[in-house]
Amino acid sequence: MAKGHIYVPWINLVLGILVLLSPWVLGNVSSGAAWDVTITGIVIGIVALIELSMQAKGAANWWPIINILAGIWLLISASFVRGDAAMIWSNVVMGILAIVTAIVSQVYERELGSAMRGGTTARA
Repeated sequence: MAKGHIYVPWINLVLGILVLLSPWVLGNVSSGAAWDVTITGIVIGIVALIELSMQAKGAANWWPIINILAGIWLLISASFVRGDAAMIWSNVVMGILAIVTAIVSQVYERELGSAMRGGTTARA
């Protein structure tokens, strides 16, 4: 299994913190939109912490799917933010990053599951 897997949950944790802080740093956002993005950031961060604990146990998991959904939600919620281009772009960029890192994590999880079952991805 590639060693890159150890970095993905840490990247997601940082991403969750950035999403959580973004409405408060960027300002000029309605309180509903601010809390929506804050809660989404908390979800991304919690999923990253769960991934880290599962990784420490050497177990494969499906938690990254929640981050895919959170990323999709960030993309959708960008359409609800009115008049603040910085917040819209923040939601779009963070949503795409959440989706990409979750997909990368799932690829690593699939490799881990294959290795645990005795399968191999390389052929001789």
